[in-house]
Amino acid sequence: MMLSNLHRLMQIYADIAAIPVADLTGYAMTPEISKGRNEAIWAVNQFNGGPLADLGRVFGGRSVKVIDSALDAVTIRITDDQAYAERLRRMLAAMREALSPAPVLSDSTRLTAAAGVLADRNLSDADARLAALQLLRPGATPGDTTI
Repeated sequence: MMLSNLHRLMQIYADIAAIPVADLTGYAMTPEISKGRNEAIWAVNQFNGGPLADLGRVFGGRSVKVIDSALDAVTIRITDDQAYAERLRRMLAAMREALSPAPVLSDSTRLTAAAGVLADRNLSDADARLAALQLLRPGATPGDTTI
């Protein structure tokens, strides 16, 4: 897996877990930061088909030995603690969802949404027209703000 993809996965994990990326790549050794970093390494590795050395580079230049230790620590805890295993399973599901491309709206859905936006009296005429144009653009996805 390309390093840029690993960086993206680490960022997704950090966003979901509300952990600063600096904590994941830094060298702070507090139990809380180390635990979060180990879990992040484990989670990103679930998507990684490449060498552990790449994970080490993404997580602040750590050695393969350190990455292996992090993976072992989380794997052992998963085996011993079902609630912990379930929490990490939910984390992986959230990461998969974040990686999934947004669904493309069908033409009829885009037309219906645009008509609804244009009829909304709470929007100014200019805002309604801009939102409708965004919805009518081919390939529009939910939450897309480009014209």
